[in-house]
Amino acid sequence: MMSVVPGVACLAASAVAGVVLRWMAARRARAIEAAGGEHRVHELRVALFRATRVAAVCGSVAAGGYLGAVLGQLSDPVAVLSALAVIVAGVAGPVAAARRPIASALARARGVPRARMTPRGLGMAALLFLIRFWPAIVGAAVPAGLAGRVGIVLLGSLVVSPVIGGLSAPVIARLLAAAELPGPAGARVQALAARAGVRVRGRLRHGARTKDASARQVGWLPGLRYLVVSDYLIASASPPELDAILAHELAHVRHQDVLVRQYLAAVQLAPVGVMLAIMVTGARDAAAYLGLALMWVIIVVSIRLASAIVIRQELAADDLAARVTGPAQLAAALARLAELNQIRPDTSARWDRSVRHPAIQRRLERLRQRAGAAPAGDAAPAGQPAAAPRPGPPEP
Repeated sequence: MMSVVPGVACLAASAVAGVVLRWMAARRARAIEAAGGEHRVHELRVALFRATRVAAVCGSVAAGGYLGAVLGQLSDPVAVLSALAVIVAGVAGPVAAARRPIASALARARGVPRARMTPRGLGMAALLFLIRFWPAIVGAAVPAGLAGRVGIVLLGSLVVSPVIGGLSAPVIARLLAAAELPGPAGARVQALAARAGVRVRGRLRHGARTKDASARQVGWLPGLRYLVVSDYLIASASPPELDAILAHELAHVRHQDVLVRQYLAAVQLAPVGVMLAIMVTGARDAAAYLGLALMWVIIVVSIRLASAIVIRQELAADDLAARVTGPAQLAAALARLAELNQIRPDTSARWDRSVRHPAIQRRLERLRQRAGAAPAGDAAPAGQPAAAPRPGPPEP
């Protein structure tokens, strides 16, 4: 039976951190709102990101101290799950507290209601958490030696979890978007997908209330891939702009970018499970400490590497979409997206790495260069789905 004292201490420390961070976040949000300015929405997004990161670090410190106090008591699955519940609560509390005042200010700046966690959103968060972290949980709970625990973590993270993620795509897509794409929009998706030689299913996400103009791919297994498009994007973008945005997302499908990103996430999360396995075994020799340090280095390096790879994926998807719809049409669509979502176009390289998306201005400049060299007639007539290039044989 684990002592409750470390858990109470962890939650108390997290609560104190949450109160302090919420006060600091509220001050920062008020300062940005009072200053106004053309880019206050972007400044609030930056503040929200930084507050989230600082709060996660504070919560992780409290959770780390708790984990160190109870390691010797994690002798069965019930103890591991109890510890996991305290750790999740200890990290999530400060994050939620720090985000709330800035998120409210951001909603006011955009003229939308503040986003709230819905049962669907909570279910999706729980599902994604289980998909990503079950190897670490099982590796810590299974009564095995260090080699066995590490083997479970690596096999689960690098092999099994990506497959589970692909098989879970229908559930994730339905949690994100309850309805199928309606007639005209669904027909556009299928026409573009057929010409690109890929198969996807369209889902409609309700984003008009929060002014969410977006399209995203879910799933990587053939037959279980979805394109989730918001109704606000469909209502606000012109048919040529919508075609260009859909072509960009279909380029991600063609390049199997979702699968690559799942493996990148696995490479970042597997060391966390290995670190937990080392700590649970109670090893305190030089090799254990060296292993912990090595895992931390892998996490830091993999995060930077993943940012660079994902940014390259976005630019490669722009290149293929530009060949499908024409660079000028895609540039107009990106500019429209930036306007609808109130995205600052000339963001810094540091911010781009943080959000793993290249700056809109950088993407527009690349497309303008392509437009200057593109032959006439590269794009389809306005309002018509463009013919895709010949990317190769259709997928099975």
